[in-house]
Amino acid sequence: MTSKFIQIQEKVVTQSKESKEYSNMIQEFKDEIAILRKNQTEFLELKNSLREFHNIIRNIKSRME
Repeated sequence: MTSKFIQIQEKVVTQSKESKEYSNMIQEFKDEIAILRKNQTEFLELKNSLREFHNIIRNIKSRME
C-alpha cells in the first residue's frame, strides 16, 4: 500500500512539473507571437511608407517630363 502511495505521489509531482513546463512553453510562444505581430505591424507600416514615397517620386518625375 505504501509503495502504491509513493508511486502515485511521484506521478503527481512529475505531472505537476510537466504542467509547469507546458505553461512556461505556452507563455514563451505567446511572447513570441506578440513580437511577431509587432514586427508584422511595423513591416506593414514601412511597406506603406515606401509605397507613398514611390508615389511621390513618380509624381515628381512626371512633372519634370
